[in-house]
Amino acid sequence: MLYSLGSAVCALAPGAAVLGAGRRVSGLGGLMPVGPAVVAEFAPPRRAALATGHGGAGAAVPGAAAISLVPLARPGHRSTLPPSHSGRPSRP
Repeated sequence: MLYSLGSAVCALAPGAAVLGAGRRVSGLGGLMPVGPAVVAEFAPPRRAALATGHGGAGAAVPGAAAISLVPLARPGHRSTLPPSHSGRPSRP
């Protein structure tokens, strides 16, 4: 739950300070380093790959959903990437 909350905070961050706070909250969730260890410990050997895949999707889907919802939450939001990295031509 903390990882998802932190991802949502990062997606809606108005500046670097809030983005940093969201990253810290995500880190408190501990999902990424702990998940594979739990799978290795408790999943039957023939089901370990399936369980690991489900865990990876559980980590990726909330982040992708948060990024996808930004235009709805913040209409008119522009990318914070420099123009040369955003896929748009740079402005003079």
